[in-house]
Amino acid sequence: QNTVFIVDNDREEVQEVPMNAFRSAHGSNGFPGPNHFATYPMRFPARLPDLLTCAREAAASAARVLGGEDALLFDVSTLPKGSLVASGVEGVQAFADDIITWPYRLDPEELTAAVRSIPVFVEKAGTGGGFFRRLQASFCRDVAQATGEPDFASAADACQRSADAWSALGEHARAEQMDIRAVSEAAQQLPALELAMQRALEQAGETGPAK
Repeated sequence: QNTVFIVDNDREEVQEVPMNAFRSAHGSNGFPGPNHFATYPMRFPARLPDLLTCAREAAASAARVLGGEDALLFDVSTLPKGSLVASGVEGVQAFADDIITWPYRLDPEELTAAVRSIPVFVEKAGTGGGFFRRLQASFCRDVAQATGEPDFASAADACQRSADAWSALGEHARAEQMDIRAVSEAAQQLPALELAMQRALEQAGETGPAK
């Protein structure tokens, strides 16, 4: 019947999608594309590597991302001219600085749309809640429990504080009576928490002898 059945956390029910529409989406150049009709097969090793070694590598990688050493998810040239582009802790600081200016640069309709989009990106758009930070906290907490490594327990706490702050921002942004000042003040809390999270992940990512 040229129909694809799709399960996604954005919908309660299984979605029936015409094959032509699926093919168009699968090859889309939209965010976070271009997709290039990509498929990711899952393979599992016959023997698991050492947990703490892998966890440290993952924590160190996450810390580097927060330090801005990551590749952007999209082609900057596709953005409107004058778009603000930054990543990691620097990107969060740029966001916090920029949101202060929204009431002066956006008309009321644009301002409402921009603010109302925040909780979508923070809580709903595949982030696991708290702008991915809650997932990171869960990972660090699991590693700490499995290995007894205190640095991962500290990193879990730092990630959880950041996740809670992002969620608080989302709550302010979705409030029935929108208060842009409260939204902006919530955003101002984020950079320091992100920096603390980066440092905690760096510490967790260090190898035993280097400590």
